[in-house]
Order: sequence, then C-alpha cells, then structure tokens
Amino acid sequence: QQTLLAIVDRAGYIATRLQKAVKGLGTDDSRLIRILAGVSRNNTNYRNILNKYEDNFNIGFIDELEQECTM
Repeated sequence: QQTLLAIVDRAGYIATRLQKAVKGLGTDDSRLIRILAGVSRNNTNYRNILNKYEDNFNIGFIDELEQECTM
C-alpha cells in the first residue's frame, strides 16, 4: 500500500513520512533530514508537499515542526 501511495500521490506519501518524523515524543532528526534530502535529490516540489501536509493534517509542516522543536 505504501508503494502504491508513493507512486500515485508522491506529495501525500512524503507528507505522511514527514508527519511521522515530527510527531510523538521528540523529532526524529535523522529521519527528517533523510526525507528532506531525498526530496531535494529527486527534484520533488516542496510546495506541493507542504500543501498536502496541511490538507492531510490540518496544520502547516513548518508550524508543526516549530511546535515540536520548542517542547
């Protein structure tokens, strides 16, 4: 199912991976860096990912990241 999502809705797949990296007790920094580095290498549109993140989780990625980093 994850493979299909990665093919059909790449931005949604990456948004979900980002959310898993920042949610919960502490941010998984190494996972977060790997995801963002992969996005950069594959020339994926950051704006699409950020929009999908906000659509899926009702909070902006940057806002959620800031909340997680200040806790």
